[in-house]
Amino acid sequence: MSLDRFGFKAKRINSKKWLYAGFDNSEELLRWLLIDENNSKYDPAWIDPKTLCQCTGIRDSNGKLIYENDILLVQKPTDGQLVYENGTFSADKPEEETEILTVKYDENEHCIIVKGDKLKWYWGSRFFNCVRKENWNIKVIGNVFDEEREDGKTL
Repeated sequence: MSLDRFGFKAKRINSKKWLYAGFDNSEELLRWLLIDENNSKYDPAWIDPKTLCQCTGIRDSNGKLIYENDILLVQKPTDGQLVYENGTFSADKPEEETEILTVKYDENEHCIIVKGDKLKWYWGSRFFNCVRKENWNIKVIGNVFDEEREDGKTL
């Protein structure tokens, strides 16, 4: 099943678990399929339309697809600095700057943007190009519709 570009996810009404939808192109005809997180196929199911999230086609550092409304943990490496102390020079260890960001769809600009407290709004493609060039580590840690993130914090 192909979720990369035309995939969606949404929460089932009765169980609040994520269902994923995409095209099955294993046969000559395209079929629209629903699967759960374990790739088990589902018959048509009722979903909460407020939780419908489109796939960006971009993967995090662990290879997990990133969807609209996903929450990302971004770790940006910083350069170490040369320090002069007690008559000698030494290099301090580089640190990592971390930021929690949310993936959103901007209806006015018709594109994916990424929003955080420290970082300004990024146009989706510019942000993800910067991630690749600067070797940032990004990880999906949840979604705004989850009750709890992967790091154990509640939303």
